[in-house]
Amino acid sequence: KNSLEQEPGRIYLITDGLRSKYTKANYRLAFTRFLRDGAKTIDLRVLLDYKPKVIEEMVIGYIMNLRDKGKAHKTIQLHVAAMLHFFVTLNDIPLNKKKITRFIPPDESSHRDRPYTTDEVKAILESCPDERTKVIVELMASTAVRIGAISGLRICDLTPVYVAGHDLYKISLAVLPHELRMKDESLT
Repeated sequence: KNSLEQEPGRIYLITDGLRSKYTKANYRLAFTRFLRDGAKTIDLRVLLDYKPKVIEEMVIGYIMNLRDKGKAHKTIQLHVAAMLHFFVTLNDIPLNKKKITRFIPPDESSHRDRPYTTDEVKAILESCPDERTKVIVELMASTAVRIGAISGLRICDLTPVYVAGHDLYKISLAVLPHELRMKDESLT
């Protein structure tokens, strides 16, 4: 083969580089729908051979289609994140992210998150079947930590805080994944 001729590069799949099983499942579903309804092909090689401007127009057209179907802001945001992950992050297609994201409709949802009231937390705690569940509920209610972060807590994340007559601990929630942090016993 001529040295100027190149083999087609590897195509990275939508779930490559993702850690969370939930993100993988959501991105896979969103991208499959894009392939079906937006790109109108399942052949990734053909799709990646299009010029970036053509792909950009496909993506924007798909976003407009989702808007026309009345899909929620967060749903469209998820689909866009999946498409950008596949094209830009994984397969180095230079798309104009700023332009694409401008087509995501504004968030017009009427519900807003709010903290639980003290009475609501008490009611939840009373319904907990065991001490472990109570500790998890108390931790979440008092720190706003997400449920996914709790399973990653380790003994090394606890630092004793000395207050006379009390056994208190400060919890450090690290940004780094545990495989890059100090190894220690698990909190289970």
